[in-house]
Amino acid sequence: MQILQLPATCANTPAQTTNQKVAGSSSAERALEMLRFAGKPSAEIKGWAFLSPFDRVSLFIDELKIRASQKFVASHVSTMRPFDVRCAGKVFECNNSKYLEPNHNLRELTLDLSLKGNIAIVTGGSEGIGRGISNALVDEGCHVCICSRREDEVQQAAKELEESGTDDARTLAVVADMTNEADRQKLVEETVRAFGTVDILVNNAGTVGDGQTLEDWKSLFELNLFAVVDLVDKVVPHMQEKGWGRIINVSSENGEQPYPDMIPYSASKGALNNFSKGLSKQYAEDGILVNTVSPAFIETPLVDAMME
Repeated sequence: MQILQLPATCANTPAQTTNQKVAGSSSAERALEMLRFAGKPSAEIKGWAFLSPFDRVSLFIDELKIRASQKFVASHVSTMRPFDVRCAGKVFECNNSKYLEPNHNLRELTLDLSLKGNIAIVTGGSEGIGRGISNALVDEGCHVCICSRREDEVQQAAKELEESGTDDARTLAVVADMTNEADRQKLVEETVRAFGTVDILVNNAGTVGDGQTLEDWKSLFELNLFAVVDLVDKVVPHMQEKGWGRIINVSSENGEQPYPDMIPYSASKGALNNFSKGLSKQYAEDGILVNTVSPAFIETPLVDAMME
């Protein structure tokens, strides 16, 4: 990831900045003015993701990527010399040398998600995408319960998560099969017993399945959809009690664009997407937000097995 540091003051700017000006500017100017509203002498962008809320800034981003290669930034910013950024046909002279601190020119942006102390359940959290999600949550200071059908694996993962997370983040390992209703009940009960409540539910456990028979379809839907429905029913009362909750359902691109050789899986993820959209409307007034995340192919043990 490249880290680009841009100044708050630029010569030859189009106009004095106001909130109204940003709203009515071209997309490139809006993106540039957004940097000035960052509330710091210089704004830091990591991996350009910070610009994503602004539509049609591809020209702006391409221009900056060319101008802000690591070599260019190091040679100009570290020596505290002004440099130019060409944007939307205009050249902006950028100079924040008076704000720079030696050896702290390229700093990584940190963002506090205000999740510290929240209680999260991540199904299938011992490996793959679920493990990545669990890592991110403990890094934010969440207490995380992960589950898996394999005891050794889930215990080892919980230990590693607790060691790598913030000082006070705790983890809980539960051996559970998400296709079993009794195990789903046990997962929620043990989480509440250990941490007192459930604030965040990440329904990550899933399978691709064969779908060659009706029983295959039923088994696939039991994990990819019905387990999600059941867990949501079990955790929502805890979230309603606090007036705050987050439910994240891990779906797939197949839910929007089904592959002809993965019809059962695609159907289950399409159903999950619609279920999630309905939930978001049903529980919004309770302070419970529901979202899906729909990745494409990501190198995980599940995908590796599928590709063999």
